[in-house]
Amino acid sequence: MLIYRGLTMVVLEGGTLSGFPPLFNGFAAGFIPNIFGTAGGLNLTAIFICLMASLALVGLEVRRRNVTRRYEAEVQPLQLMVVKLAALVGVTLLFGNWFARHRGVPNILVLLGVLIVVYSYIANGTVVGRHVYATGGNAKAAELNGVKTKRVVFLAYLNMGILAALAGMVFAARLDAASPRAEAGFELQAIAACFIGGAAPTGGIGKINGAIIGAMLMGVLSNGLGLLGMGADIQLAITGLVVLAAVTFDVFTRTKVAKKSKANM
Repeated sequence: MLIYRGLTMVVLEGGTLSGFPPLFNGFAAGFIPNIFGTAGGLNLTAIFICLMASLALVGLEVRRRNVTRRYEAEVQPLQLMVVKLAALVGVTLLFGNWFARHRGVPNILVLLGVLIVVYSYIANGTVVGRHVYATGGNAKAAELNGVKTKRVVFLAYLNMGILAALAGMVFAARLDAASPRAEAGFELQAIAACFIGGAAPTGGIGKINGAIIGAMLMGVLSNGLGLLGMGADIQLAITGLVVLAAVTFDVFTRTKVAKKSKANM
């Protein structure tokens, strides 16, 4: 990390590159064009996109339930699923109403939605996803069961490099500037978002949706501390405390579960 961070400073000579083309800036700061027009001051395209997203959420949840039942596994009660879906659809439509009253659906939100769908499918519905979970949970056991753990680890790091590059492009487009020193502590916030979202420090546990929720909570925390007038040093310290608390809670929970399992045995 330090090598490549140093190379960025060499390439940019320690300065800042700015003045990007409008098309590149619109990639992160633009909005989906209003194809269907406006009615009553509402962006109809934003409403349509949110309705399609709501239908997709319902369809995916129903499909997941049917697949689980097909394999004769335990499924959550129907009433609980209905309440869960109602809450998700309600939040989606609430955001859709807010987007429709403003400039529409941001491009970055569509990009985020695509990434969530793609990586959720990879994690839950592909062999590669199962191998990643297996390697994270117990690399030695996974290797003994035929998983090529070295290849899995390499692909995981390669994937994170691509996502980091994409995040850097989005960040530069939003600021209309690229600096080798911009947000050098983002890696800590990413780790905190994963741990808060339920990912285990020891590996093998975690979901894409949980990481997104963790990232949102970190964003709310950062913005809230900024609005309270706290400096960057205090924000960094609080972020570290949040990570420490998340790891401590995970270790405590795992220890408690392990002791309970031994007692039952």
